[in-house]
Amino acid sequence: MEAREHDTQIGIWYESPDDPQVAETYGAVIRHLRRIGFKVGPDPRVKKYYPSLSARTRLGFHGHLRVAIEQRGRVVELKFYQNLVTVNRNGGAYDFDRRSKMPYLIRLRYDHTVLSLQRMLTELDVTLNREPMPLRGRAYIEQRRAEWVKSHGPKMYGQPIPAYNAGSADGVSLSDGQAVWVRGRDGRLRHGEAWHCANNMWMVLVAGGVVEHMASFELYASRPLTPMKGRWFEPARVRARLVDAKAKAIASEQFERAAAIRDALAAHSKEPMYLIWSNEHQLYWRPEARGYTRERQKAGLFTAKECGRERHPTLRLIPVGTPEAAAA
Repeated sequence: MEAREHDTQIGIWYESPDDPQVAETYGAVIRHLRRIGFKVGPDPRVKKYYPSLSARTRLGFHGHLRVAIEQRGRVVELKFYQNLVTVNRNGGAYDFDRRSKMPYLIRLRYDHTVLSLQRMLTELDVTLNREPMPLRGRAYIEQRRAEWVKSHGPKMYGQPIPAYNAGSADGVSLSDGQAVWVRGRDGRLRHGEAWHCANNMWMVLVAGGVVEHMASFELYASRPLTPMKGRWFEPARVRARLVDAKAKAIASEQFERAAAIRDALAAHSKEPMYLIWSNEHQLYWRPEARGYTRERQKAGLFTAKECGRERHPTLRLIPVGTPEAAAA
């Protein structure tokens, strides 16, 4: 027999479906889950549509952590999931990477439950082989740097970092372990610790053991002076969202909403804006340079400073508000 964990799914396998230990283990798992606080009962959907399978199928929950328990032939299977953070429209049970999607406290409940099950199975002479726990914080950083050293040799770290890979957004040359300020993916300002990864990419350790992968030009050696009120987004991100929202409103024929968004976009853009046309692809650049589009209303708006980094013979800048832009 063997038992193994994959993501948040645990399978306990026996040699034969006729082994009486299969049913005994199924019952022991249910009783143990009830002892540690789970409420376990018949799965309503299975009971309604597949009544012949109901006796060997159970559904349990402890707060927001859920578990589907099933005996099939020679295997007893448990699948843990939650429905608060999901990608699949049918629910968390159908998601991939279920553990990584679990909110922090639910993930702690899951780990506690599996450790308890592991001890219980040991009493039944069943060894549960768990997947390695994903590393967090400095342990993750050390592992990633060790992998790079193994791939590229011992000189990968421990020597001066080239200026073009270490330049911060405020013009400071970064070094390993330096305290930095970053704009998180949610737009909030965070304080962290930066460690060089490869090229101009850095790993930034922020609160909670979270590691963000960011380019050197996204990091600040000192706190930015931009006023902070709640969440804050870079102007380019705001323009991108407004452009996307306006295009969606036009596509759904919500023209009054599109006009309101157009006015908000004009009020937000205090300086001249440009479209970027690719002569090579015969397409516009999308907002934040996220690919290309044929449709004018889906094209991104860029400031002169932003266009300065993109000047290339294959690109043409079209000033917004000119007849050329209107006809485009």
